[in-house]
Amino acid sequence: MSATGKPRKPIHPDTPTTRAWQTGRRIYVRAGYHSQLNRQLVELGTHWDPNHRARWIGTTKREAVTALVLAAETRIREIEAVKQAGRWIVLPYGAAHIHRRLRETNAIFCKHTKAWAVRTDTAYAEIAAMVEAWNIDLELERVARQETRRLYYEEQRLERRRAEAVHSARLREKAIVDSGRTLLGGDILHLTEVTRRFHTKATALATARDVGEVMRLDDGCRALVVGSEVHFTNEIDAYDCRHPDMPVDAHWHFSYDLLLIEPTEEELAEETGRAMAGIDADELHALMTAAARLTAATAEDRWTPTPEDTLTGEIVAGTGFRGMVPAGRLMLTRDGRVIWQHPGFHPEYIRSEGLTADPTLVQRLRDALAPGARTRVVPGTVPVQYTVRTHDHPPAPAPDPQ
Repeated sequence: MSATGKPRKPIHPDTPTTRAWQTGRRIYVRAGYHSQLNRQLVELGTHWDPNHRARWIGTTKREAVTALVLAAETRIREIEAVKQAGRWIVLPYGAAHIHRRLRETNAIFCKHTKAWAVRTDTAYAEIAAMVEAWNIDLELERVARQETRRLYYEEQRLERRRAEAVHSARLREKAIVDSGRTLLGGDILHLTEVTRRFHTKATALATARDVGEVMRLDDGCRALVVGSEVHFTNEIDAYDCRHPDMPVDAHWHFSYDLLLIEPTEEELAEETGRAMAGIDADELHALMTAAARLTAATAEDRWTPTPEDTLTGEIVAGTGFRGMVPAGRLMLTRDGRVIWQHPGFHPEYIRSEGLTADPTLVQRLRDALAPGARTRVVPGTVPVQYTVRTHDHPPAPAPDPQ
């Protein structure tokens, strides 16, 4: 039925009434606005009917209209046949010559898939080869651009490294001149210090050693810092950056470039004092160990009261990092007796005490007390501190064990 309620009559057996029909003395045809059929109908003199949304013309033009509609149906079937053949070409962006060739071969563009259906196998093979050559050229251009970019950035990195090397060399020369120290010669040494302390970048840079600073190495040598760098390692990268005696955790690296220098007279005297203090600490440690054995200490959970005015001197041992835990007390009385007392061990802490007048042990303790009050540290996994007290002298501060 038409919009006016009148029945639709087909104008040809091969033409569906949804495309063209006759109502009364009019023939109606529906066609896309930009289609070839619509242009031909306009040239034929048809009129637009907004109610039917189709073009109409009188029945006197039946043959001409029928011929146009049949030709349009034929073109539609041909187009569908070409699409069903599967000879699709996706036009690369910017390939104007391929687009012209598709036009020349009357290829069909599908606005839904954005691809072109080629009509013949020969044209398809030709255009497919053109597309492949275009893609190869694009790939070669992309690789060339990527290589050019890589070389550019590599040159930039090398330039920065050269500039950094020149800047570091200038800082190194300035640090050497400003220090006024004499170099021992040799290559630049590299030292890395690692810490798990919390730092921001600013506090880490402030904590790092300054260029030009003189530092003492573990072997007692002196070195001049001529380069300094701070680097942070997060929890993930820490698995690939393992350090002995350190858990896998985020940490900071303080990297230094060092040059060995000749020590001054004051530094030599300091090293001599450190060596003598180390020997003294070892002697105190051996004395305390021997006293625990020679006094035949027994665990009775009590100590004999020993007034301070009855003592010539004493050595008090303590262990720990944050706070000292008592680890023993060795006393020499004025009447020549040696008393050893120990507070016991975790978790019972049962006190023990020993007493002896062995002349050898008494003389060793007298010799240890003779230099006067002092404090010595035996470094190790758990450092041990020995504090020597005499009746006349308070204990001296402990030197740095490092």
